[in-house]
Amino acid sequence: MKKLFLSVILISCTGCSLLGNKNEPPSEINSSGLDAATSAVEFRQRFIGGHEIFKTCDGFPALAVSPEGKYYLANTPFLGNSLDDWSLVDIGSPTLHNNYYIRIELKNNIPVISKSSSPFDANGVPSLTAATKYCAIFNEPSVAYSLFSQWSGSNYDQTAWAAGQDLINDQAAISQPILASWSYVKNPDPDVETLLSKDMNLSAGMRSVNGYFSTKTGSHELMAECRDLFNTQPDTTCSAPLDIQL
Repeated sequence: MKKLFLSVILISCTGCSLLGNKNEPPSEINSSGLDAATSAVEFRQRFIGGHEIFKTCDGFPALAVSPEGKYYLANTPFLGNSLDDWSLVDIGSPTLHNNYYIRIELKNNIPVISKSSSPFDANGVPSLTAATKYCAIFNEPSVAYSLFSQWSGSNYDQTAWAAGQDLINDQAAISQPILASWSYVKNPDPDVETLLSKDMNLSAGMRSVNGYFSTKTGSHELMAECRDLFNTQPDTTCSAPLDIQL
């Protein structure tokens, strides 16, 4: 009988945390008050203030985490108008989200999001025939360095290695996460049922805390009046519908 083997990306760190400094006071607004919002603006005010919000890898939905440790996936590319625009996800349990099966795991407090065109099995392993992609969010630069070193190996390209180091350093300087993405394909050997990792890539992520996020150009605010997510120029490019209360 053929056996299925899954290549594993080992993610480890000591003292890593998704939610940052545990000594920071929790937000006064949490997810329990979202249903009480009477308008889109009020909902976004509550949601922005009560969640860490993450831009994830290309093709993956945005992620929000409440102080209580609840994980939400965005149903739209925007902040949303109500809680219906965000799906609560149980860690380790696959969910059908926008026509893809998505599963979030926490590996040493690092969220790893799996996205597959077919259902996962009971152990969270994707189908050999599925198109499956993975996205990991690193807030700790040293862990991103470690993974990048594993990926690069001893025969790394000097230019790519320097670019990866610069990316990690730049993100650390503005306290923003690094995104690691990869996919799996079936082993071409017909006698071995194996999934091989490929298309491994590091990219810049974004993370909002208490409604603010940073880029190289400075600190920016998520605007409750605007449904845009991580827009650095909401005063000039705020997307419709612009919802303003007088």
